[in-house]
Amino acid sequence: METIKNDIVNGITEGLKTKFVEGFKWLSITIIDSSYIICLSVAMVGLLFYLSGYKKGAKAVTISLITFFVLQAIKGLYI
Repeated sequence: METIKNDIVNGITEGLKTKFVEGFKWLSITIIDSSYIICLSVAMVGLLFYLSGYKKGAKAVTISLITFFVLQAIKGLYI
């Protein structure tokens, strides 16, 4: 009787782990796929700020590009 109970608990636990990992992977890939438009928008706004005289706008452009490249590298690990 104890083995049946353990088998049921282990089955439920493994099922939840699998679904959690699959859901996290799906969410990560979805965010990474949409990162192009997000990073591009941030970079363009930062560039506009820089061109209008706000010097910290250049940092937004740089950070946005670095973030995009890092996210694409992470995407390469999933595929």
